[in-house]
Order: sequence, then C-alpha cells, then structure tokens
Amino acid sequence: MDRCFSTLIFRAQRDGNFSEHERMLSVFASRMLHFTSIPIVVMHAGHINASNVLESVDPFGRLRFVRVELIDLATNNTIARYRHHYTKLNAWRLPCKRVALFDYDGFAVQPLDSIFDACGDDNELCAVREFWAMRGLAREAGIQREEYFNSGVLVLRPSNATFERLFRAASLERQLGAPRKIGEQDFLNVAFPEWKEINRSYNVQGGSWRRDGLEESARSGRAHFVHERVERHPPYFAQHLMCRPRLDPTCTAKRGRDAFGCCQDVQPPYVT
Repeated sequence: MDRCFSTLIFRAQRDGNFSEHERMLSVFASRMLHFTSIPIVVMHAGHINASNVLESVDPFGRLRFVRVELIDLATNNTIARYRHHYTKLNAWRLPCKRVALFDYDGFAVQPLDSIFDACGDDNELCAVREFWAMRGLAREAGIQREEYFNSGVLVLRPSNATFERLFRAASLERQLGAPRKIGEQDFLNVAFPEWKEINRSYNVQGGSWRRDGLEESARSGRAHFVHERVERHPPYFAQHLMCRPRLDPTCTAKRGRDAFGCCQDVQPPYVT
C-alpha cells in the first residue's frame, strides 16, 4: 500500500475494566471510516482482539487488522501507563510506503488525507510540537534542543531496517536506564533529531478547539484531528461523535454532514 492510516490498541493484562479504551477506539475508527478511503490498519497486541471490538462500526470489513508483538522497553523512570507504548515501533513493520499513525484517544474532525502531503515524501518522520511544557519534557529526556514533538500523531516511512535500529537502540537505553519518563515519546524524540514539524491542526492538544466548536474548527482548518480522551466529553457529545457505518466515505451533496461530521444520507450505503 502506498499510504495507510493506522492506530494501535493493546491490553497487557486480562484483568481490569477496558471498556473505556474500547469505546475510544470505536469512536476513532467510526470517524476515520467516515472521512477517508485510504486503508486503515488497526494494530492490536496482548489480550485483545480488535476485530471483535470494531465489528459493529465496520460491518463492511474496510478495516485491516494486524496482530503485533507487545513490546516493553521501559526504563526505570518510565511512568507505568507508558511502558508498553513502545509497541508503536511495530508501525515501522507495516506493509505501507507511508503510515500516518494516530493514538485512538482522539477523533477526526475532517478528512486527514492531506497529512501525507504536509509531511512530504523525503522526510523520515513528521509530527506536531508538544503543547504542554515542551521545553521541560525535552530537558527531562536529555534533549539539548527546545523542539519536542507529541507522538500521538506521526507520519513515518516503514522499514524493517529502521525497526531493527529503533528496537536495538531502545533495548540499549533500557539497559543504561535512560531518562524516558514518557516512554516511547521521549525515545522517538531522541531517535529522530531531524523530524519535520507539520501544522498543529493535525494534532490539536489541550482542548483549544472548544472555543470554536467542531464545525467551525473544521471549516476554518484549525482542526483536523482532536487529540483528547473521549471520556472527558459529556455522554451526549460522545454519543454523537460515533458515525453510522457506511460502505464508503462519500456523502451526498443534498444532506452532507451534520455538526459532528457524520454523513446524513438517507439512502444506502449505510447500515441501520
């Protein structure tokens, strides 16, 4: 595949309530299916079967599922919830020439296909600057420069050789006890010192979009992808973010999309 979108969901342990993550993944997938015809690859690892979780939002089978290895390369100071986020390294093994990798704790506001052109073909890694305490996070990770990116949205070039390089480097950092408080985000900022910055609209952090609302944010171009945990929103809002399953992302001009970006077509292709 020339281009593909991807996300990763993993469950390291069987116990505990995981419904929040399944709900966030469902909202993410339903909206991506509504906005793009580019292949969407869902990586899943550990004690979860993503195809079962997403069956109701993808009855037409447009999503592609890849089971990957659960990777734990956390160092001594890595915050517990980030220790298995190194599993993201599997994105460099996907069968795509270019991958746009998104955390599923967010949702598309409008089509995201333009993110590939924003990155360009010559750059190894593209991302958006960290919104919260960028300089402090860089300093804690031992990075001399001020620029530090958020790993919730990345555009990368898959390569088995790159995966091996990253895996070896992260393994060595684990042995040395490198300062990797935010896990793979700290690591990738060190591993890719020459990353390209893309527009912040592709990774809107911190809820700044709330001033305008979804519709205005999309129309103005200030938001393509809102990177916020869905459970922070009122139930009514989260409920309407979920779009009705459709065979393709094309909306009729007559009905178009509602204020949440979902197609309002009254004719097929859709599922009731």
